[in-house]
Amino acid sequence: MKTSMILDSIQIIGFAILLFAPFDKKRVRARWANMVFILGSIIGIAKGTIGLAWDLGWFALGSEASGRLDRYLAMIGGLLLGFLFSLIFSGQLTGKKQPPNKSLQATAAAPASCD
Repeated sequence: MKTSMILDSIQIIGFAILLFAPFDKKRVRARWANMVFILGSIIGIAKGTIGLAWDLGWFALGSEASGRLDRYLAMIGGLLLGFLFSLIFSGQLTGKKQPPNKSLQATAAAPASCD
């Protein structure tokens, strides 16, 4: 098994896990960060799947097309790295912890009934 196959498999699994990060109710993130998580995960899964299929020999390309696909996959990798850096530098990668829900606690004494 080639190293590139293992890396593509790790990439598919990693981005599949990262796809669920925006749906974590314990963390609050900006809307754009949630969209970057979803879009980046879908692109990352597609990149890993195409790379794995190419490594397994499921499709064959000519020398020119093979070089072009390799360059496109490298550019997509750079795009994903840019997405990751934007989340890291903005602080949206980890998000903010959701404050505990205080709606279940009584806030004031119940008003007396007027009989």
